[in-house]
Amino acid sequence: MSIILAINFFYNLLNPQEEILHLEFQVAPVSVPPMPIRMLDYYARLRRQYSFYPIEQVIIYLKETTSNAVFIEQFTDTNTVHRFRSIRIWEQLYKWGRNS
Repeated sequence: MSIILAINFFYNLLNPQEEILHLEFQVAPVSVPPMPIRMLDYYARLRRQYSFYPIEQVIIYLKETTSNAVFIEQFTDTNTVHRFRSIRIWEQLYKWGRNS
């Protein structure tokens, strides 16, 4: 499931610059094509349509796994490096539960 959100008003409360926030929710750690290639593809599409906004991309993994795929945060090829963030929701829930 992919949700693309344009954060304008709320982001402007902290910073006058507008930004595209692409949130990718994933249950499975592995996909076809692989997530790094998908994120690069989504980035290229967003950049083409919204070239004047900065783009922040985040994959949010919803189901706990031991797969190394959920730790990948970039796609690297001969002449391309594309970075994105990965959040493993179970780690965040553990932190929140520990701090409450």
